[in-house]
Amino acid sequence: MNKLDHYPDLMDIKQVAEVLSISKPFARQLCLRNQIKYIRIGWLYKVEKSDLIDFINKNKSQGV
Repeated sequence: MNKLDHYPDLMDIKQVAEVLSISKPFARQLCLRNQIKYIRIGWLYKVEKSDLIDFINKNKSQGV
């Protein structure tokens, strides 16, 4: 079972922070720096699960 399976397709900042094991403010900063694609709905930031997976895959460190 994938770690993201129990999360919705459109995630809020708190959920993004949980998945990445980071703080909510840092998750929001990643969005504002355009490192994670996001949708802004009023004052809410939403991230599509597929965009979060893309971010994770792009930032994986390649172990030797």
